[in-house]
Amino acid sequence: MLYDLESALYVIKSTMYHHKNNEYFPYFFIVGAGISVPEIPTASEIVDICKKTVQQIDPDLFLQHDEKLKDVLNDGMKYYSSWIECAYPNRIDRSNLFKDFCNKAKISSANLMLAQILHSEQFANTVFTTNFDDSIKKALELMGTKNFFCAENSMDNLVVSNQNKAIQIIHVHGTFAFYDCANLEKEINSIASQSGAISSAQVLSSFLSNQAPIIVGYSGWENDVIMRCLKDRLNYPTPLKYIWICHNKQSYQSLPGWIKENDNVIFVVPETNKGDCNETYDNISWDSSSTNDSIDAAMFFKRIISSFKLPPPLIFTDPYAYYSERIHSILPKNEDVLHLRHWAQRLKTIESDDVFEKLVQRLEVAYISKDYEEATSVLNAMEALSLNEANVQFVCSSLVKEFIRDGDIVSSIDLRLKFHLAALAFIEKNLQQLSSTSSLISTLRAILFIGCRHSEKEKVLNLIDRVISLSRRDDRLLVVELAAIGTKSDLIDHSEKEKMLHELLARYPEDTSDKEFIFIRYRALCELGKISSPDDAVNFIEEAEQLSKVLDSYAYFASLCLAKAEILPTLVNKDVKANWWSDIFELLSNPSEDVDLDIYIEIVANLSLLPDDFFFEYANNDSIETIIISLLTKYSIDDTRCSSILHYSQCCELVIRVTKSQAILEEFCNKVFGVMLSFPHECSSYIRTLYFTAKKYMLQSAEIVSDELKVGLLTRIKENEYTKKIYRALLYFAFYQDLIKDFSQFSDDIDYINEQEQKLSDGYKRYCDGDYKNAEVLFSEVMSCEVPIIVGLATTNLAYMVRREETEREYSFEDLICKKANLDTFDLINIFLYFTTRGETKNDMCLMAEAEIKKISEAEKERIRNWWSNVDLVGQEESNLVLSLIDSY
Repeated sequence: MLYDLESALYVIKSTMYHHKNNEYFPYFFIVGAGISVPEIPTASEIVDICKKTVQQIDPDLFLQHDEKLKDVLNDGMKYYSSWIECAYPNRIDRSNLFKDFCNKAKISSANLMLAQILHSEQFANTVFTTNFDDSIKKALELMGTKNFFCAENSMDNLVVSNQNKAIQIIHVHGTFAFYDCANLEKEINSIASQSGAISSAQVLSSFLSNQAPIIVGYSGWENDVIMRCLKDRLNYPTPLKYIWICHNKQSYQSLPGWIKENDNVIFVVPETNKGDCNETYDNISWDSSSTNDSIDAAMFFKRIISSFKLPPPLIFTDPYAYYSERIHSILPKNEDVLHLRHWAQRLKTIESDDVFEKLVQRLEVAYISKDYEEATSVLNAMEALSLNEANVQFVCSSLVKEFIRDGDIVSSIDLRLKFHLAALAFIEKNLQQLSSTSSLISTLRAILFIGCRHSEKEKVLNLIDRVISLSRRDDRLLVVELAAIGTKSDLIDHSEKEKMLHELLARYPEDTSDKEFIFIRYRALCELGKISSPDDAVNFIEEAEQLSKVLDSYAYFASLCLAKAEILPTLVNKDVKANWWSDIFELLSNPSEDVDLDIYIEIVANLSLLPDDFFFEYANNDSIETIIISLLTKYSIDDTRCSSILHYSQCCELVIRVTKSQAILEEFCNKVFGVMLSFPHECSSYIRTLYFTAKKYMLQSAEIVSDELKVGLLTRIKENEYTKKIYRALLYFAFYQDLIKDFSQFSDDIDYINEQEQKLSDGYKRYCDGDYKNAEVLFSEVMSCEVPIIVGLATTNLAYMVRREETEREYSFEDLICKKANLDTFDLINIFLYFTTRGETKNDMCLMAEAEIKKISEAEKERIRNWWSNVDLVGQEESNLVLSLIDSY
């Protein structure tokens, strides 16, 4: 089950509440390498170290081994252990390698936060870890925790118990201090296969019998002891839901299907754009270092500390008292040979009466307890002080950035915004005291990038404007100014957005090699490409393409392909279409784990907006079908995000359009219908996808899709408040195509359709009789009909009258034409005449219309001749122009 972090925290809170009187905690932790990053290298970093070692020892062997392992690239454990054994064949050398890592490493933030949770003795007391480092132990000792036990080998497991609340850490693969530290696949498998009272598997199984793990920073290698124990236990119902915190979506997607499909496990994945897609907005997209698509282990532990108001250890709140107590606790009462007792007494009284120091202490405590209101109050108080450079630097680079980094802990935009504004006011007051340019820039960027929703954007615009104003006071802050301009452009309307992005490009420094500047220009060009005319869009994207090569990341190639896919439906130039399609196809054919699967799905969703003839002309439909089905097989739809539902449905619709298989068509139609009730609001894009999918489904013969199923689909669409607007359109389609035998239960709606058709017919007759006024009224009334075909005909007729200035009301010809989802031949002639008579023959729409007119069939040409041959109705000049146009092709 996929949950967002907030929902998972509620489950945890509820569980803790209902089990608060237990003799033991309901939860224990299972942690992996993710909690020791970046202090201890990750598996991939260790592989890189091993590769370099082998290359130095024997370059030829390196090449052979690298080639040999290409087949197991997706088997993390096998790939990892094979490189370690190749570089360090001896167990003692492997142990020394990891000992060296640990001796050099500092304690990571996540280990500190986990130790704080354990030290509080209020949430959980046991940790199973696959890590070989002793960081949790060091963190507990730092906090002054005295009573805890660390099981570093199998004999230590005898002491571990799930029936008490004593703090205990179990290293399931051993630690660097022992030769039995398990790092190779066969060693890990050996530990996983051990049995008996002291095996790690037996100890873990005893906890899993009636408690639930919270799994953090663990990748889930299929055959290690933890995954085997989980698999065995999950064959039966569990009393409590297991909680698995996934670092990112790729972490979740790489897990085996047997655990992802188990309803006893809650998987927490990063939430992006949750809820109404018309509401979603995330202004950190202008931050090249953004990590909003991941759940950091330290951040999760901080959420636990904040949610359960766990008390901070003394060393965090009063280091003077902490060290004083430590000294007193270890020295004999009657001796003071080294005068340490004297220093302990001094520490008790050393706390300064300095106002700044007291405010810093308050801010530190507020940070630990995640109290944004208190932190804002402290910053406001600090603003009134005259501080030296060191103090200003400390507040900005340490305290302010730490708070903002953990901003996701507080869901209230108002609380976060007040803190960001207070931090900005502090910098405005002390700008001259901040001599470190890099620190100042990183702090301001942290203040600038505050996530919000579109409905909250007005609250954020003031903050952005103040950052822009401040940045223009100091030449060092140009990169911040450009990032702020880009951020603001996402929050304003189309015309202002384009103007602001051009302002950004005008302010861009020439000949810079700074990748922060290059990234911002790249983003601006991509955004301009999406909102500009096709010709301008091509130029913007071509320059962005050159910059993406400088940025040198596959992720930028993917984001560029996403922009191309969004622009592609508007392009006229065939060569550009072919080149862009080639890039997009290359990306989709070779998906990389470095790129979020959502990007690939969104690219395909944009391709679904292309007409069918595009795929016949530029693409191999069989290949497209295979690629999309492969991507959708890996994709887990997030029904809390309407964008996820929409993109999934659009991908399914494209499969339906290109497939030749009846079975696949039916399967993917049902996939689209299956998520219909999950869509949380009315969405024109989703309704369009549903409409065309339903039409394909309804066209299937009764032997494949029965009348009962077709009637059921129509009824479901009619009864759903967000999809009912297309019900009558589908009914019209089914009725006139005679796709259902009995329409009696829809008789009222069929009467409505007949009434609208009659109005359209009457309007046409009125126009031919020269009664333009009433023709306009009737066409305008039909424009609000719920049947797109009838609306389309009314729009075409009204646009024709508007072009010829035959209407009394003021309409925009271009707006009317743009409302049409599909342009027929009559529309194309209308567009050609509109721009030609205005002398705008090079207009993109005019060129598009002329190009499409060249393709029309003889039957269509005859339909056009029949209308425009009537000189009395259309006029001699217009008749000559149209007839000569179609006869020239």
